[in-house]
Amino acid sequence: QNANPRKEKKRLEEIIVLTRLVSVGKLSNYSISSILGQGANGVVFLCDFSVRNGTHSTVALKMILNYQGLQTSSLATAYQNEYYILKTHLPEIHPNVIHVLGHFCAKPTMEMIESNSLEPAVRDYLLARNRRTGKITPKQTQFFVLEYHPHNLTQKLEKLGADVNAGGRGLKYCLHSARALEYLFQHHVVHRDIKPDNILVSENDELILSDFGEAVIADDEYFVKAIDLRAGNPRFTAPEVHNQLAQKERKLFFGKQYSWELGMLMYEIIIGEPVFDGYPDAFSHGDIIVPELDVQDLQDELSPGEVPDGLVELIVQLLRNSPADRIGITEALHTLASMSHACA
Repeated sequence: QNANPRKEKKRLEEIIVLTRLVSVGKLSNYSISSILGQGANGVVFLCDFSVRNGTHSTVALKMILNYQGLQTSSLATAYQNEYYILKTHLPEIHPNVIHVLGHFCAKPTMEMIESNSLEPAVRDYLLARNRRTGKITPKQTQFFVLEYHPHNLTQKLEKLGADVNAGGRGLKYCLHSARALEYLFQHHVVHRDIKPDNILVSENDELILSDFGEAVIADDEYFVKAIDLRAGNPRFTAPEVHNQLAQKERKLFFGKQYSWELGMLMYEIIIGEPVFDGYPDAFSHGDIIVPELDVQDLQDELSPGEVPDGLVELIVQLLRNSPADRIGITEALHTLASMSHACA
């Protein structure tokens, strides 16, 4: 289950072509099909993209909600900018990380604003009222164009059920997750919202990490401001981060957070359920100590030979309570790559 160079090259070529087309695009080139998702940072639409030469492609169009605030507040800094991180900070197209095809500024159409699927608060935010004339018009905002993949990891795992490990697929998913997280770690990018819902599955069954709306950049020594991590996903946040936030530390060390997040993902992929019942879903808890997982207990959840030797042990090593006892993300990636090569 090694990476398929031919499939990766095909995706790279498609991205390059689409990037060139999007660079000459405008909002009228996008035909809205549906809303894929909406949150605090924006709304993502499924679109058919067309240009003059008749080329059509399906893309995801992300409409930024706080664009006016981004122009005037600290949110405008490069370290809080999803487009900057994906398009400028990360140096190359990675096979397991979402790619931004382009961006532009425009006023959303009334069709987009009046969609029945759009939340009322979002709809109201996108409209401006002229105090003198009373006329209501859409606000200018920013749009990101992203490659589109139809399913996320949560949906895929639910569909596969007990067959996730057949043919080495579970191992492949673990390897893809590790490649994405290790790539971000090497470039000091802190995603802050790792979860299966934010990992897309391509038509070629490749995992692609997406949704960098909460991402920030750590300093050269992997320290992050505490206030930045508090806005992340507590369910996948390592115990030491919870504990340091509770102690009101001003800066937090991010060195082994991705190891923990990889372990959380691998457990769900391989074992089939979330780990650590009762783990905090908010940042108001401190003194978190998770129990040591038992390798034999986890092996008993699986059929003999269902996963390669050493995979369950790796999950346990990634989910140790103390970061000092936890295996690093780069070492974990090398271990998974060796397992994948041995099973090929």
